[in-house]
Amino acid sequence: GVVRLCTWSLALWNAGAPGPDAQASRWELGVLCGALLVSVPPATLALVPGATAAACAAWEAVADALFAGKAVDASTWRLALRLAGFALDRHRKLAAALAARAALAAAAASGSGS
Repeated sequence: GVVRLCTWSLALWNAGAPGPDAQASRWELGVLCGALLVSVPPATLALVPGATAAACAAWEAVADALFAGKAVDASTWRLALRLAGFALDRHRKLAAALAARAALAAAAASGSGS
């Protein structure tokens, strides 16, 4: 069950080729792959080669979408927010991606305020 979800998430992430709107596609793909990973225990990721890196990339895409604000389609942003809220306590890599993105946003804000 959970290994199959992990494998599907990995396959979709690896198949997700950038299109004309690569950033938007990455955000959408991150939400989709992240949704598949919600029920996958983080320890299971280590059982599937490449899954940990793909999961980290998907969580980073979700975090990027949340901090991109109005650049993200409203429905994609809402799904990313719901996913993050639901998965935050289950997946430390998501929490790390959100913290890293928040630090970048804070640094950018303090740099623009000078």
